[in-house]
Amino acid sequence: MTTGVAGSRDGRPLLVVAPQVGGVGAGHFMRGLALAQAWNDRSGRAVFVTGALAAPLAELLERESIAHVEADGRAAVIRAVEHVALEGPISGLVVDGYDYGTPVERALRPLAAATLAFDDGNETGAHDVDLLTDPTPGLTATTYAAHAPGAELLLGPRYAALRRARPDAASTSASGSSGASGASGASGSSRRRFTLLAGGEPPTRVRAWFVAVADGLRAAGFVVGAPGLTDPRYDDLAIETRATEVAITAGGSTTLDLCRLGVPTLVVVIADNQAGLAAGLDAAGAVRPLGRLEAVAPEDAVAAAVALANDHDAGRRLACRGRALVDGRGAGRLAVALRAAALRLEPARPDDARLVWEWANDPETRAMSFETDEIAWADHERWFAAQRANPDARMFIAATAEGAPVGQVRFARDGAELVIGVSVAADQRSRGFAAPLIAAGVARARKELPRAPIVAYIRAENERSQRAFVDAGFVRQTERVGPHESAVFFAEDDA
Repeated sequence: MTTGVAGSRDGRPLLVVAPQVGGVGAGHFMRGLALAQAWNDRSGRAVFVTGALAAPLAELLERESIAHVEADGRAAVIRAVEHVALEGPISGLVVDGYDYGTPVERALRPLAAATLAFDDGNETGAHDVDLLTDPTPGLTATTYAAHAPGAELLLGPRYAALRRARPDAASTSASGSSGASGASGASGSSRRRFTLLAGGEPPTRVRAWFVAVADGLRAAGFVVGAPGLTDPRYDDLAIETRATEVAITAGGSTTLDLCRLGVPTLVVVIADNQAGLAAGLDAAGAVRPLGRLEAVAPEDAVAAAVALANDHDAGRRLACRGRALVDGRGAGRLAVALRAAALRLEPARPDDARLVWEWANDPETRAMSFETDEIAWADHERWFAAQRANPDARMFIAATAEGAPVGQVRFARDGAELVIGVSVAADQRSRGFAAPLIAAGVARARKELPRAPIVAYIRAENERSQRAFVDAGFVRQTERVGPHESAVFFAEDDA
């Protein structure tokens, strides 16, 4: 069963093209799964396109109501997506994996309303997509200027696609995970826990290194969890790392998950594409690097882990910085960005006046407006004409790629701020369009209007609208009250 927004499913699916899982492929699968979860939570329908899956991974997809289309290799993937497209429009398409890149993206791009690629420090090469995301800290647009021309870049840890934690999973912190911090050596070590994580299916040399580290810690009297290595694999990282003082992990996407959970972490680089992420998180003060696996003796890793566990202040700093850097909402941001890119926004035209009037007079819209009386047509005509004539205002009509009207989003200057207003067509509600409509409108306003803070005033009891604005990247300003005692929200980059 999926969780999230109740309501009808959007018939246009998200397709996630991920590589065959094995060795270093687990991280690609898991971030695709995180994005699929976020898509489903917003009343979407996600489909995985990948090779044959081991039973635990197939069960993960089934548990999340995510369909699986089996396709192994470039040609098979392209044929599979073409077959899905014959069944109906594809809203979004995600491509992840070093075996794909431009050839696959170029073939698939015409089949979806919007496309997104994952990358890691510009490892994949050139891209032909609408959106590109890379969670590596410290990246700028110049990183992808030559390899992803024209793509909207979603860069940094705020876009880290991480699976949602189970509701009963308590996260840990350096300040509260152990009562033994500050002890020296192995004093009290039977109550102190370390966690080792080596990725999905680590190669023999990697497995041997982590097993040696686990053996060294256990020989010193510590409790060690090593899922998939010396212990049975466990599916929920938040539960697995509960009460962990220090984690030692390979430098892939698991590192970002540990930052979110506030677990002080030592990172060992086992592949070239992990070096950038490890270095970026180190520079941000969120992890401590051990170096490349072949250059780090297991006994040195043991010593580093014990030293960090004994340094309570250092652990607290890593945990706090990690949580500040990775808030766990990255997959939701990507889902909204994809759906926003799939919308088509056009300036309101004179013949849109009646459609906007009908949307404005919808009973649910009126009930959540500051003025609840029905709007007379003559009053609306004057207001609509004034909006279109105002050089400091913009109104856009949004539609799906197939031309179905979704709603309107508008902006009007009020002093030094731009006030946003939005309404979703009644027949499109509960289909996850509100946040993408807001996000698409903000992006358009940033291009067409002089820079100004964008503010939304929302009735205090209108929780649904407030959630949509938060999902679209707005932040509530609790110290300010708007007209009619309304809640005040600012676009995230203005807050």
